Amino acid sequence: MENFKTWKEFLSGHPDKNAYDQQAESIQSLVNPEEKSVNNFRLLSENKTLVCMTKSLLKNHVQLTFFHSIRKLAILSSEAEFFGLMGFNNRASAARLDPDIMIRQSRKEQKVPSFEEIMALTDEKAITDLAPHATMIEEKLDSHALLPPSIYLALVDLEDMRAPSVLLTVI
Repeated sequence: MENFKTWKEFLSGHPDKNAYDQQAESIQSLVNPEEKSVNNFRLLSENKTLVCMTKSLLKNHVQLTFFHSIRKLAILSSEAEFFGLMGFNNRASAARLDPDIMIRQSRKEQKVPSFEEIMALTDEKAITDLAPHATMIEEKLDSHALLPPSIYLALVDLEDMRAPSVLLTVI
């Protein structure tokens, strides 16, 4: 087994990395917002290298969590606490997570730009100027995204985790 000094090295050197990249669409569909959030989180905890992007508590920011785990409060209790690691360098911090907030879907359908419209975005102004229009499809939006390595490895060193900056980096 190789020695890794950082979580970034561990994730980028993981033997399943290429398989995750090739199955990016399937990875995203692993978590089903119609399923109980605890069951979805259990799936994340069984796949330690999956990186989940969610809305941060900071306004207009996103966060990346990985190495998810569930800890029972007592042997005979069904209550549990949910954790994930944040930070991909030498140290990672454990963060307590709420699966009900982390893995959900919008109640109402919202107008969504096409893939072509998103890929054409070149700066933050273009993102903020993108307004709903008649040709946009309406659908419910997930509050999370499971990222394949090719995407999360582009984000792990990003210091500006505001949503527009993350979107431009992904594009």
